Amino acid sequence: IEELKKKYSDRSIYRKVSSLKSFYRYLLQKRIIDFMPMKEIELPKLQKAPLKILELQELNRVLEQCGDSFEGKRDSLVIRLLCETGLKINDILEIEKDMLETYEYKNITTTKGKRVYSEPISEKLGSDLKNYIEMLKNSEEKRVFGQLSRQGFRARFISYGKKAGIKQITVHGLRHSHVSYLISKGLNAYEIAERIGDTVEM
Repeated sequence: IEELKKKYSDRSIYRKVSSLKSFYRYLLQKRIIDFMPMKEIELPKLQKAPLKILELQELNRVLEQCGDSFEGKRDSLVIRLLCETGLKINDILEIEKDMLETYEYKNITTTKGKRVYSEPISEKLGSDLKNYIEMLKNSEEKRVFGQLSRQGFRARFISYGKKAGIKQITVHGLRHSHVSYLISKGLNAYEIAERIGDTVEM
């Protein structure tokens, strides 16, 4: 392991050693070998990389990179929804057109089990969502972002971050940026926990 550390990061070593252990475990189960040669080798402890929290000016730089294309406008809306609501990307991608119309583009609602949760959005974001849905009026897709996958958005978001000169940008980090925004608005710890735990119950 010490020799590997001279050439590879702990994360790379972890993957290599873990793969080898799985391979030898398979050979052992098939009785191709009769002992585990890597039994005494311990996997290196991985240090979590610090989560990048976007400042307001950094967020604006990312949004600028989205541009005015259809895909860019769509991605911009998803980013703004993540920041304003603190919802998970899966929840954002499941938003339906009818729901937005029902709540007059003022709230984003999600259902988990028998509970319904609601998050308010700004008037500007609501207006932009309405205009975007007008562009989709000929589509039979019920979801607002039905054509976008989580993996696809993640790749595009990271690309926007790189173009904006921001390193280690993550979709998950947007939820923490949302927490910073709530703190700046004067919400206390209990109110914030309600907003980001499962969002606010109606």
